[in-house]
Amino acid sequence: MGPVPTLEESYDATSYYSIENTMSPKETDIIDEMNAFEAVLQQYDVEVFRPSIISDYNQVFARDVAL
Repeated sequence: MGPVPTLEESYDATSYYSIENTMSPKETDIIDEMNAFEAVLQQYDVEVFRPSIISDYNQVFARDVAL
């Protein structure tokens, strides 16, 4: 995920609030959540494509383009 962004790097009010209040998600929590979501999709025979990991890139989702 890369480092927690600075307040100046935040792009919306929710991100700003999370950074300001040290509430940024931990990478391990995000990995667990994504794996659980993938498991649910696979239960319904949904083929899941996961992109390669880009080091030190602080973006998790591309705004649900695949859904």
